[in-house]
Amino acid sequence: MFFISLAEDDRGLRTITWEGFVSNDETYLNLRKALLDNTVKVLKLHPERKITLLSLGFKKRLDVKKPEDSKMIITMLAADTREYSIVQDSATAAVTSSPAEIHLTTEGSAPTTPEWTLAAIGAIINPVISSGADRMEWNGTLNPGDVMVISKDGAVSINGSRAGNISGTVTEADAGENTFVYGDDSSSSHNCTIEVTWNDAYY
Repeated sequence: MFFISLAEDDRGLRTITWEGFVSNDETYLNLRKALLDNTVKVLKLHPERKITLLSLGFKKRLDVKKPEDSKMIITMLAADTREYSIVQDSATAAVTSSPAEIHLTTEGSAPTTPEWTLAAIGAIINPVISSGADRMEWNGTLNPGDVMVISKDGAVSINGSRAGNISGTVTEADAGENTFVYGDDSSSSHNCTIEVTWNDAYY
């Protein structure tokens, strides 16, 4: 049997509890060994969505009189309350001026955090991406041919090497239609391509 907590409209942790019968000790030990190794654990409550787990806990409830009725309880802690599509979506914009709008539409029911890839065609100075009051920026110069990636946690890499973190707030995409605004320094070429990738999120 399963006992599963429902997701709520917040960004807190999510606890998921699975309870079922244990057929024998060997099954219990094998499952425990598989789930407690060092690999990233992903739970699927829906065939097309995933939840990344932070931690797992085990408890075995022994029935001395009827060993076949002994139960195993697995408690799983997820990083947030949302489930994410296993399929990644993307949108690409060719930027030739500053400011420039970037449009994307998510199909989920909850906000999601995109990853941004900026490929400089001309020199790009102090690029900024904003959405409403949220604004993230990187201070520096990208030379023609440089590729900057802004990860979901705000970490920045250029041509595959770490280059610090963005300043400001990491932008999120709401459920439905979204408009982001790209900007850069007035002395920039304003000539780049931007690809935004995301996984639809669901409560």
